[in-house]
Amino acid sequence: MLNILFPNICWEKIECVCVDLDGTIYDEYEFIDQVYEKIASEFADEIKKELSGFLKLRWLQKGSSYPKIFKEAENKFQLTGLESKALEIFRNYKPEIKLSGRAKFILNELKNNVPLMLLITDGKEILQNNKVRSLGINYFFNEIIVTKNFPKPSQFYGSYLIKKYNLKNNRVVFLGDREADRAFSENCGFQFLKSELWNYKYIN
Repeated sequence: MLNILFPNICWEKIECVCVDLDGTIYDEYEFIDQVYEKIASEFADEIKKELSGFLKLRWLQKGSSYPKIFKEAENKFQLTGLESKALEIFRNYKPEIKLSGRAKFILNELKNNVPLMLLITDGKEILQNNKVRSLGINYFFNEIIVTKNFPKPSQFYGSYLIKKYNLKNNRVVFLGDREADRAFSENCGFQFLKSELWNYKYIN
């Protein structure tokens, strides 16, 4: 089945699949919509809708929850303490997100046909673990790696994986959704599949 889904990869030779979390396994906007609504709800009702709308728009413009987003909101709405309060909520939020049927099917196919499955995610460990629990995806992976626990540069993660699991670089596939994921994969000598919510396109 994998050879049909992703014909540009010789799956018989693949030793390991590394999977990104946000934007790959699930639509990250589902989480963003919830957490920004929660943050906005902590402030006056008259600005709640405008504040949540501003945060979501800036996330869409930037493509991520970049560090200055809450400071921008604090300055725009002149709300002292918004940044620190928002960060506390964001980092500890427990989202209600679900694994799609399509994602579950692909993860099952990978788990049943690839010796080693690793989830690699960047972010605060508490938050990322909350997402993993909500999605119920522990079953699919041999190890969950939060890269915030590693020093830079990102190639270190690849070296860690190769050494720990005695892998060959060209027998590892990385599934991700961003250019940064592709760059990481190329730097490590991995094969790369780009996700558009599980519509994968092989990148040479």
